[in-house]
Amino acid sequence: MLDQFREWAQTSVIVIGAVMALMTYRRDAKLRRSEWLYRLYQQFYENDRFDPVRRILDYEPEEEIRQLSTDIDNMDGTDSHEAFVDYLNFFEFIAVQLKNKNIRRDEVLDMFDYYIRRLGDHAFVVSYMRKYGYENLDHLVTSLAPKK
Repeated sequence: MLDQFREWAQTSVIVIGAVMALMTYRRDAKLRRSEWLYRLYQQFYENDRFDPVRRILDYEPEEEIRQLSTDIDNMDGTDSHEAFVDYLNFFEFIAVQLKNKNIRRDEVLDMFDYYIRRLGDHAFVVSYMRKYGYENLDHLVTSLAPKK
Protein backbone atom coordinates (compact mmCIF):
# COMPACT_ATOMS: atom_id res chain seq x y z
CA MET A 1 0.00 0.00 0.00
CA LEU A 2 2.84 2.36 0.83
CA ASP A 3 4.45 1.55 -2.53
CA GLN A 4 1.21 2.39 -4.35
CA PHE A 5 0.98 5.71 -2.52
CA ARG A 6 4.62 6.50 -3.34
CA GLU A 7 4.05 5.64 -7.02
CA TRP A 8 0.89 7.77 -7.12
CA ALA A 9 2.72 10.68 -5.45
CA GLN A 10 5.62 10.46 -7.92
CA THR A 11 3.25 10.36 -10.87
CA SER A 12 1.31 13.32 -9.48
CA VAL A 13 4.48 15.36 -9.02
CA ILE A 14 5.57 14.58 -12.58
CA VAL A 15 2.18 15.51 -14.04
CA ILE A 16 1.95 18.72 -11.99
CA GLY A 17 5.51 19.63 -12.99
CA ALA A 18 4.75 19.02 -16.66
CA VAL A 19 1.58 21.13 -16.52
CA MET A 20 3.44 23.96 -14.77
CA ALA A 21 6.26 23.77 -17.33
CA LEU A 22 3.74 23.96 -20.17
CA MET A 23 2.00 26.94 -18.58
CA THR A 24 5.34 28.71 -18.12
CA TYR A 25 6.34 27.97 -21.71
CA ARG A 26 3.06 29.35 -23.08
CA ARG A 27 3.28 32.47 -20.90
CA ASP A 28 6.89 33.08 -21.97
CA ALA A 29 6.05 32.51 -25.65
CA LYS A 30 3.19 34.99 -25.42
CA LEU A 31 5.47 37.52 -23.72
CA ARG A 32 8.14 37.07 -26.42
CA ARG A 33 5.53 37.54 -29.17
CA SER A 34 4.26 40.64 -27.44
CA GLU A 35 7.78 42.08 -27.18
CA TRP A 36 8.44 41.27 -30.82
CA LEU A 37 5.20 42.88 -31.95
CA TYR A 38 6.02 45.96 -29.90
CA ARG A 39 9.38 46.23 -31.69
CA LEU A 40 7.59 45.96 -35.04
CA TYR A 41 5.15 48.61 -33.89
CA GLN A 42 8.01 50.92 -32.93
CA GLN A 43 9.78 50.37 -36.24
CA PHE A 44 6.69 51.18 -38.24
CA TYR A 45 4.84 53.84 -36.25
CA GLU A 46 7.42 55.54 -34.03
CA ASN A 47 10.37 55.59 -36.40
CA ASP A 48 10.08 57.91 -39.39
CA ARG A 49 11.89 55.51 -41.71
CA PHE A 50 8.71 54.38 -43.49
CA ASP A 51 6.82 57.68 -43.33
CA PRO A 52 7.48 58.91 -46.89
CA VAL A 53 6.29 55.72 -48.61
CA ARG A 54 3.45 55.18 -46.15
CA ARG A 55 2.22 58.74 -46.76
CA ILE A 56 2.39 58.39 -50.56
CA LEU A 57 0.57 55.04 -50.63
CA ASP A 58 -2.00 56.21 -48.11
CA TYR A 59 -2.87 59.72 -49.30
CA GLU A 60 -2.00 59.20 -52.98
CA PRO A 61 -0.73 62.69 -53.83
CA GLU A 62 -0.98 62.57 -57.61
CA GLU A 63 2.49 63.80 -58.54
CA GLU A 64 4.30 61.84 -55.83
CA ILE A 65 2.57 58.56 -56.55
CA ARG A 66 3.26 58.97 -60.27
CA GLN A 67 6.92 59.71 -59.48
CA LEU A 68 7.20 56.69 -57.18
CA SER A 69 5.66 54.45 -59.82
CA THR A 70 8.06 55.85 -62.45
CA ASP A 71 11.09 55.41 -60.17
CA ILE A 72 10.09 51.81 -59.56
CA ASP A 73 9.53 51.12 -63.25
CA ASN A 74 12.89 52.66 -64.17
CA MET A 75 14.78 50.63 -61.55
CA ASP A 76 17.29 53.45 -61.20
CA GLY A 77 17.93 53.13 -57.46
CA THR A 78 16.50 56.49 -56.44
CA ASP A 79 15.96 57.21 -52.77
CA SER A 80 12.22 56.78 -53.22
CA HIS A 81 12.73 53.40 -54.91
CA GLU A 82 15.00 52.23 -52.08
CA ALA A 83 12.53 53.50 -49.46
CA PHE A 84 9.76 51.60 -51.26
CA VAL A 85 11.82 48.38 -51.24
CA ASP A 86 12.51 48.82 -47.51
CA TYR A 87 8.78 49.29 -46.93
CA LEU A 88 7.94 46.09 -48.81
CA ASN A 89 10.75 44.21 -47.03
CA PHE A 90 9.28 45.19 -43.67
CA PHE A 91 5.92 43.69 -44.60
CA GLU A 92 7.50 40.66 -46.31
CA PHE A 93 9.32 39.96 -43.05
CA ILE A 94 6.02 40.08 -41.19
CA ALA A 95 4.39 37.82 -43.81
CA VAL A 96 7.22 35.28 -43.44
CA GLN A 97 6.89 35.31 -39.66
CA LEU A 98 3.16 34.81 -40.06
CA LYS A 99 3.71 31.89 -42.46
CA ASN A 100 6.18 30.31 -40.01
CA LYS A 101 3.65 30.78 -37.19
CA ASN A 102 5.97 32.95 -35.13
CA ILE A 103 3.19 35.52 -34.88
CA ARG A 104 -0.54 35.15 -35.27
CA ARG A 105 -2.64 36.57 -38.07
CA ASP A 106 -4.94 38.44 -35.69
CA GLU A 107 -1.91 40.10 -34.05
CA VAL A 108 -0.58 41.25 -37.41
CA LEU A 109 -3.94 42.53 -38.58
CA ASP A 110 -4.63 44.34 -35.32
CA MET A 111 -1.58 46.50 -35.96
CA PHE A 112 -1.03 46.57 -39.72
CA ASP A 113 -4.26 45.58 -41.48
CA TYR A 114 -4.90 48.97 -43.05
CA TYR A 115 -1.40 49.42 -44.45
CA ILE A 116 -1.19 45.85 -45.74
CA ARG A 117 -4.52 46.30 -47.52
CA ARG A 118 -3.33 49.60 -49.01
CA LEU A 119 -0.51 47.75 -50.77
CA GLY A 120 -3.13 45.86 -52.76
CA ASP A 121 -4.84 49.09 -53.80
CA HIS A 122 -1.99 50.06 -56.13
CA ALA A 123 -1.45 48.04 -59.31
CA PHE A 124 2.21 49.05 -59.57
CA VAL A 125 2.85 47.77 -56.02
CA VAL A 126 1.15 44.43 -56.68
CA SER A 127 3.05 44.08 -59.95
CA TYR A 128 6.37 44.81 -58.22
CA MET A 129 5.66 42.30 -55.44
CA ARG A 130 4.91 39.58 -57.96
CA LYS A 131 7.83 40.39 -60.22
CA TYR A 132 10.48 40.60 -57.50
CA GLY A 133 9.67 37.69 -55.23
CA TYR A 134 7.55 39.07 -52.43
CA GLU A 135 5.39 35.96 -52.59
CA ASN A 136 4.62 35.81 -48.86
CA LEU A 137 3.52 39.43 -48.81
CA ASP A 138 1.58 39.00 -52.05
CA HIS A 139 -0.23 36.03 -50.52
CA LEU A 140 -1.07 38.05 -47.41
CA VAL A 141 -2.27 41.06 -49.42
CA THR A 142 -4.33 38.82 -51.72
CA SER A 143 -5.91 37.05 -48.75
CA LEU A 144 -7.13 40.41 -47.44
CA ALA A 145 -8.50 41.67 -50.76
CA PRO A 146 -12.27 41.92 -51.03
CA LYS A 147 -13.75 38.87 -52.73
CA LYS A 148 -15.19 39.63 -56.17
